[in-house]
Amino acid sequence: MLFLNEFFVTPYIDNLLAQRKQRSAAELAWELRAALQQKLARGGTLNAAETLALQVCTVAHCDGIQSILKSKRKSVQAAADFAHVRGLAETAKILANALNGEPVSGPVSMSANIRGEDVPIPLSPELNDKWAATDLTLSLIDESMDEALLDYIAEQRTEFARIEAPAEVVAKKELKSRIAELASKNTAHELVRELLAHRSARIRACISNDGNTLDASDCLEIPVAHRAGQALSAKQVELLRQQHGAAAHALLDIYAAFNGAEFFVAQNEVGFVLLPVEHWKESIDHIMLWARDVDYQDDSGEIPDYHAHAIPFGHIPGDARYWLLITRGKHAGKVMLSGDDVFEDLPRYDSIGEFFAAFILNIPGVLGSGGYVSYHHAERDVLFYPREYLF
Repeated sequence: MLFLNEFFVTPYIDNLLAQRKQRSAAELAWELRAALQQKLARGGTLNAAETLALQVCTVAHCDGIQSILKSKRKSVQAAADFAHVRGLAETAKILANALNGEPVSGPVSMSANIRGEDVPIPLSPELNDKWAATDLTLSLIDESMDEALLDYIAEQRTEFARIEAPAEVVAKKELKSRIAELASKNTAHELVRELLAHRSARIRACISNDGNTLDASDCLEIPVAHRAGQALSAKQVELLRQQHGAAAHALLDIYAAFNGAEFFVAQNEVGFVLLPVEHWKESIDHIMLWARDVDYQDDSGEIPDYHAHAIPFGHIPGDARYWLLITRGKHAGKVMLSGDDVFEDLPRYDSIGEFFAAFILNIPGVLGSGGYVSYHHAERDVLFYPREYLF
């Protein structure tokens, strides 16, 4: 009997291209590169279109043009030719000149416009080496190799139909399904109660957040505790239900029992704060100020309408971002991280239940978000980062 998986019924490349409105071209091209490299690693061979795509990705995402001018010279030439054919004239010229040993003239300097004033940005000495201006120009030029590559792939889609999703993408999809399943079997309130009931809770922390080659000495278990606040009065909860609507009901079921909580407390340091209701106003004011002055400083009119009405229910100490429950608009009922997710207009979790299910199943995605939570090992003088929740 023949079983067809999803990435065959709906080719992986179609799934990738369908995400162009939700994810940046650079992110999608980086994922494509991983898929092509995986095909080679598994003993496969690339056709001409796939080879060209990998060559373009190699150049577009290199650490610096000098690092590949000798070792990946054919890729640089292919990328230069590709840029010329796709109408990226300046990129093609810079790459062609690089092949001839001609860098963009320097030296390099940078400045930022802060409240109408140009402020110089100090650069490290290595940014004024021979190829620094070339790398900086390629990164800032108003031509996108990644967008051009995705256009090319869409035109040549059948040539990429046999690429499989990278293992990391498959793993993320499986994790998302596990989180959704756990949330479907438990309310958000039940999940929080379960967390608070854990008496042998630990965080498995490792030196690195990525890779699978860690040995036992690279990880340790950190005992953690969860502490809940007092319940809100029924009157307060009802007023909040009326104010925020049905999208907030599942969250307010939690607050009816616990007006805030501290999760993953280790050595008296809190990993995650479920913010008490009395902190919501000052938190959303801070978030909106950050949005106006930083995320949307060029056009505050682009701030999504749902932003100001979101509930900032969660926070990791030290992080400028807050976890938001969206209460209005197309994302009502979903959870987003202020700054990142709002700017991308892309929710991270489909419900408050999924968010707390991720507390159990996806610690790197919540507690490890942004790298603000770590555990210092005094004897080794290294930091360990949260990787798994154990209980």
